[in-house]
Amino acid sequence: MSPALPMAADMVPVSVDVSPADVEFIGEGAANIVMSYCGQAKELIGCALRFRKSDSSKLQADFNYTKNVIEPIFGAEFLECGHLVSLPASCVRDIDEAIFKFRPAKRQSKRLNSSAECSDGRIVALKLDNLTRPPIIDARVLTVELKTKCGLLERCGLPSRFQLLQCWKKRVGQIARISKYDPVKMLSKKDSSVREAFLNALEEPQNNVQLFLDGKLVFSEAFCSNAEAGGAGGASPSKSWEDNLRDLGLSGRDGLADLISDILASPDCFLPERMKRAQAWAAGETAHLVSQLYAVLCERFGSQADDMLSRPESFQLALEGLEQYPCDESGIDLATEQLDALLCSVHTQPWSEDLQRNLVQWCCRFLIGRCAHDCSIMVNIAFCKPSSMTDESAMLLSALRYRQFSKASRAGAWYRLTVVDVDRKSSQKIPEYATQLDKYAQAYYHRFSASSAWDSGEVFPAATSADEAKPGACRDEALGGHPGAIIFRGDLVWKRDQGGPRGVKEFAFLRWALDDRDCARLVPSLAGYCTMAGERYIGMSNHLHGLHDPAVADIKMGTRTWGPDADAEKVRSQSEKAKNRTTGSLGLFVVAAKFRGGRDIGDFERVGGMGGRELKNEAEVADFLCAFLHTSALRDSALSRLQDIAAWWKQQEKYAFYASSLLLAYDTQKNTECKITMIDFTHAEQISEKSQDLSGYDVGLDNLLRIITGLAP
Repeated sequence: MSPALPMAADMVPVSVDVSPADVEFIGEGAANIVMSYCGQAKELIGCALRFRKSDSSKLQADFNYTKNVIEPIFGAEFLECGHLVSLPASCVRDIDEAIFKFRPAKRQSKRLNSSAECSDGRIVALKLDNLTRPPIIDARVLTVELKTKCGLLERCGLPSRFQLLQCWKKRVGQIARISKYDPVKMLSKKDSSVREAFLNALEEPQNNVQLFLDGKLVFSEAFCSNAEAGGAGGASPSKSWEDNLRDLGLSGRDGLADLISDILASPDCFLPERMKRAQAWAAGETAHLVSQLYAVLCERFGSQADDMLSRPESFQLALEGLEQYPCDESGIDLATEQLDALLCSVHTQPWSEDLQRNLVQWCCRFLIGRCAHDCSIMVNIAFCKPSSMTDESAMLLSALRYRQFSKASRAGAWYRLTVVDVDRKSSQKIPEYATQLDKYAQAYYHRFSASSAWDSGEVFPAATSADEAKPGACRDEALGGHPGAIIFRGDLVWKRDQGGPRGVKEFAFLRWALDDRDCARLVPSLAGYCTMAGERYIGMSNHLHGLHDPAVADIKMGTRTWGPDADAEKVRSQSEKAKNRTTGSLGLFVVAAKFRGGRDIGDFERVGGMGGRELKNEAEVADFLCAFLHTSALRDSALSRLQDIAAWWKQQEKYAFYASSLLLAYDTQKNTECKITMIDFTHAEQISEKSQDLSGYDVGLDNLLRIITGLAP
């Protein structure tokens, strides 16, 4: 492995003081809030400040990643890395209060981090050039923010990933209309294709295009929706956005489309090729292969695997041989070929440092590729009065990375391209990425199917391997693991028979439960037994069926996860594991969970011992449950269901459940009812009296009920 990168001088935050009156809220995402500086401090004039909502020290890692990984890929001429600054914690708290009322209501649950994390007791922020402001006096600047998406065709005969995704979004109700925007055309370097793609983006902007004039938002999806509603529901520009363009001497949207095509199709603009080179690392079938490599790392190194895939030196390793990779679809072929060869080596050769190095290298290449899929381009077009232009003005524009248009008809106009939203992707999202293209392609295939076909389970055949099922983004997923053992089919789930006593115990318990009316309401219903591809499977009802976009949690119950027939080594290892987890202290352990915490759309947050951040104490478990059960309806329904389970458990004297789980799930599009089902019965032991039950299942139930009951309303 390469040595760690040295701390550069610009990695040391510079102390600044900012008052709440000096900033204006611009916008925010899931992790960051950005605001413009409006004060008089010379070193901050014309800048924007980016703050983290959680651990602000991660900004240093983000800065390092942008400077040392993203800049070599895209080029310094297309990046604004910024500078690290630090502010007093009290100042950040005051700013947080001042901007709170301007933030979207759905984002207000997360506040700015104001816990001192620097050795001097200050909070780190990132100072950036405000990319929407006029670069010189007497100039006007039009800024076009483009979320270009992947500019490669990833599957033969199918349209772009973005267009496949549109079919999925419309089917699940996230959008009302399908956009005709095509990223492949936008990054094609062909005048007519770029122009067509941009005009289609303007026609149905969604979150793919926004326009700012002199720092003020003049066009976005929200403005379009407001205009369609007759101006109701929020503020709209004082004049139409096309009138604003005409004030700049452009012929409305057509004139702007001509400018964008002049820029992105210019032979001197290398950004589209560089973006596609990186995108190829995470396009096509690469996600399936990387998911398997990631699973190998996790199996061998446990939680250290994610640490390995977050180190700066690992991403530096990914850049080796960068120039050898093509900037078109042949780059996908090359990446797939190399990944497939690596996967073969992993399973046919002895483990070695070189093999580990190659796994880390390709996993990080994939994460860089995903970053290139999701980044945005800020296109600044500065309109300068010829009478105000001086040699000094031209030098300043050049220093700010602006370039003159080559066409004589564009005299006085300068442009600049900046890649933004280049945050490092978490390796924990690799399993989710592995399912996305398949899911979107299925939506495209069935875009003319009736809703009943969509909901039957035939549209989205489930993952059939651990790499696709742990923990993925498909609607139905084996969140808690079961390597290669789960197949979803509509309202049924087929679980591979584990053979021997374990398989017999699970089948026997589910068969017994069919005849116990109270128990039958709490566990999956046994549906059958079959053989597929030489493997035997137990069929049971699918707890996730009917949930279009579920949040899910797998919580292993009990203080003891080994049965009475466990050998001494099993007892020793499981006892040690329980001691170091909440299993021992609370009688429960969050194996895996995915949730949005009240957000309607966007990536799931993941926690748990498998594929996420492990919850190590009661406070962390309580915080998770508060975010997971984020409405009173969810909490009330969860408590009611848990009380039913607890009441049945206390009165039954037939079984003791070791290493069994509770599966919690609800539809994130509704956030009303939390379903809870008892699952995993390979260690369901028959007993003749309650005193024989040594599982500690009741401890977990009591603590879970207590914690949820105590959550703030």
